Amino acid sequence: MVADVARGRARAYLTGAALNVVAVEDVAAGHLLAFEHGRSGERYLLGGENLSLREVFAIVARAAGRRPPRIGVPWALAHGAARAGDAALRLVGREPSLLVLDEVRLARLPMTFDDARARRELGYASRPAEQALVAAAGAALAGRDR
Repeated sequence: MVADVARGRARAYLTGAALNVVAVEDVAAGHLLAFEHGRSGERYLLGGENLSLREVFAIVARAAGRRPPRIGVPWALAHGAARAGDAALRLVGREPSLLVLDEVRLARLPMTFDDARARRELGYASRPAEQALVAAAGAALAGRDR
């Protein structure tokens, strides 16, 4: 997704979609904190900032020197298009690479999380989402996204 936006392939965003954005390095550090300071049997959500997909795409596009996608697509329309694309491509033995049916299905509900417990009990901290997204966009443009 980040690579598609950074490379200018994503022309729209899914309205109502949201993500919790966190750098993988911060999650790794959180795992160590949970190992060292976590209570046995407890669970900790290691996250970052909750952002709308529009905000995520705008940050990535700016980092890549591109204009952000401006068209918001309702979920029902995206789901219908993904189903049609999936069926059509299946007929020729291919899989979609941009509008993937499973990804659209997952995006129906916002993927936002509250990591307050990990912050409070473990001392967990995460860098700003913008910093994580800028780094991810740079990696995608450098070909380190796969």
